Amino acid sequence: MKASTAEYQASLFGSVVIGLGVGVLLASFIPTWLGVVAILLGVLVHGWGMYRIYRRSR
Repeated sequence: MKASTAEYQASLFGSVVIGLGVGVLLASFIPTWLGVVAILLGVLVHGWGMYRIYRRSR
């Protein structure tokens, strides 16, 4: 069973809000370089996940 577009969008929106909240809470505790590493890691993981979704949906 494939997820609907609304389900994907709800999941994405929820993860963005959680990430924003965590970033705001930890902004004064985390060095800038670690934030950059986290963003790069997030882009890689997100890209891999989207690739897998694309491959599965074909």
